[in-house]
Amino acid sequence: MVTRPTSKSEIKRRLGETQVAATRQGIVDASERLFLEQGLEHTTMADIARAAQITTVTLYRYFPGRDPIAFEVAARKMRAIAAAPR
Repeated sequence: MVTRPTSKSEIKRRLGETQVAATRQGIVDASERLFLEQGLEHTTMADIARAAQITTVTLYRYFPGRDPIAFEVAARKMRAIAAAPR
């Protein structure tokens, strides 16, 4: 089987997608920990950025506010519950 060589731009695109997914995952992980420790109402976007080790500007590029992050955390928990063996 002959495979087509991957172009440099294709490799960069794939790496970029991986980095975006990893950053987003890190934000949700950090947020989940903070929400459990401090509660949703007492967790700020600055707290989340600090815990995720990113800037607040970067955080706002991924999420417009705290509520969409909380929704993502809840959705992830629901998927885990649904996938759990019975």
